[in-house]
Amino acid sequence: MSHLVLLLLAYFGSLLVNLAHAYSIGDIPFDLSTIDTNQQAIVEFVGTQNNIVAQITFSGFSGSATQKPTTLVNVVVVSGLTDPTVKYPYHIHQKPVPSDGNCTGTGPHFDPKFANHGDGTYVCKPADLANCEEGDLSGKWGPLIGAKNGLVTPQLYFDEYLNWKGETTSFLHRSIVIHNQQGTRIACANITHLGSPIKD
Repeated sequence: MSHLVLLLLAYFGSLLVNLAHAYSIGDIPFDLSTIDTNQQAIVEFVGTQNNIVAQITFSGFSGSATQKPTTLVNVVVVSGLTDPTVKYPYHIHQKPVPSDGNCTGTGPHFDPKFANHGDGTYVCKPADLANCEEGDLSGKWGPLIGAKNGLVTPQLYFDEYLNWKGETTSFLHRSIVIHNQQGTRIACANITHLGSPIKD
């Protein structure tokens, strides 16, 4: 397993190198040197569920007079999602993974603003992200597309709707769940904050 984890880290590192020192949203450049070092979080899938090895990182930017606070999300999968005909949804779920590892125990999608009214009409529209569930990452940015060799095309995006603060509003200390096309939960892992406690 260690070689897969090392491959994962190397793959992730190469992406950051390719970003160089700036990234842009539309015409607005983001300088990676302005990253908030306390707003860092990681999710690691280590192959114990359906051989899925993946890493998702969250890096916060505090914003400026010309830029909204936002979060850079990097999704790398190197093993397990091997069917190229399948689109695998993934979401932030309300609760952390329980001690028995049962993904059902993570509860529903993280949705502190109640975008989903539970009446079966909820659809996340990429053109209207403010009305998506905060945790509906694949609804906002697209699902993970399987690859025969397991090396799924990485996803890299800025999500300005992820909140780092507040006991009920922060996405920290919850979990990420990957689903198959039928909605079955096939892997889950906790979101680990790498910085000091964030004050509200």
